[in-house]
Amino acid sequence: MKSRVLFALLVAALFVGGCEMDNSNEWQRVVCSVQSINGGTPIVSAALNIGSDPINDTDDYVPLDIVPVLFWARPGNTLMTVPEEGAYSSFIITSYDAVWVPGAGAPDELAEYNITRGLLSARVPINDEFLVLFTVAPQQMKQEPWYPASDSSTAFMANLQLTFYGHEEGSSHEIAIPAGTTVTFVGQVGENN
Repeated sequence: MKSRVLFALLVAALFVGGCEMDNSNEWQRVVCSVQSINGGTPIVSAALNIGSDPINDTDDYVPLDIVPVLFWARPGNTLMTVPEEGAYSSFIITSYDAVWVPGAGAPDELAEYNITRGLLSARVPINDEFLVLFTVAPQQMKQEPWYPASDSSTAFMANLQLTFYGHEEGSSHEIAIPAGTTVTFVGQVGENN
C-alpha cells in the first residue's frame, strides 16, 4: 500500500513539475523580460537610403536593418534577495526564433527568412539592462524580387514574432521569452523624413 502511494506521489510530482521547457519564468530566481524593441520606435526596412540630398546619389546607401532589443532581469519575487554579481545573479540568453507573419499585401516568401534557434549569447545581470543587436532584414532579403524596389512606391507590413531562449545562471532549465514587433518594408527612406 505504501509503495502505491509513493508511486502516485512521484507521478503527481512529475506531472505538476513537468519535464519540458516552461514558457513562464516567473517562478525562477532571476526573471528576464524584453523591455523594448528598437527603443519602442517603428521599424522600417528599406532597399535604399537616399541620404540627406534626394537629388545627389553620392550619399545613397543600402541600410543595414540592425535592431536593438533591450532585456531586463530582476529577482523572481520581492521577498527574494539575489546579490548582484553573486552566484546565480544573471540570466543567460542562448538563442532565438524569428517568425514572419505577413500582413495584407506582404509576400508569403517572407517565411523563407524565418529563423529557428538562431545563436545569441547574452548575459543579463540582475537589476540591470542588457542591449542585444540583431539583423531583422538581411541584405539577401533586399535582393529578392518581391522586396520593394528602391524606385517604387510599393510598401507592405509584417509582424515579426520573436522568442528568446535562455536560463538562469547555474540552471539548465530553459525558459522562453516571447516578444514581437511590426516591420514596414519600403523601397526607400531619406535622412530628412
